[in-house]
Amino acid sequence: MPFVIACLAIFIESSFPSESYPSVEFELSDKIIHFIIYFVLFLTTFYSFSNQKKFIVLCEYSLFSSFIFTLLYGASDEFHQYFIPGRTCDIFDWIADVTGAVVAISIILLLKKLSKKNKLVNNVL
Repeated sequence: MPFVIACLAIFIESSFPSESYPSVEFELSDKIIHFIIYFVLFLTTFYSFSNQKKFIVLCEYSLFSSFIFTLLYGASDEFHQYFIPGRTCDIFDWIADVTGAVVAISIILLLKKLSKKNKLVNNVL
């Protein structure tokens, strides 16, 4: 359910014209927001794909399939914004989206690696 809520929230938020948002005070704030939103989207996608049983391939390759989904969803969101008054289709926003997903993957891989090391240490003790 968090996965569906995240996708809907992104779509709804990006459907509003840019004039409806307050101005932000610092440079690159837009990119930071994209980074955070797609970091969260990747995590919810990964959790959803990892724990579902209907599509085995999505479960087995949840890290990769979640990354591909996040890339495509970010690209489709940028394309969608092209048609919204006051919004633009910005490649740098998409790069921020992808960066959020890459950082999430890196953290997951690091946690998996640390988890394996801790299991080995626990077995030795």
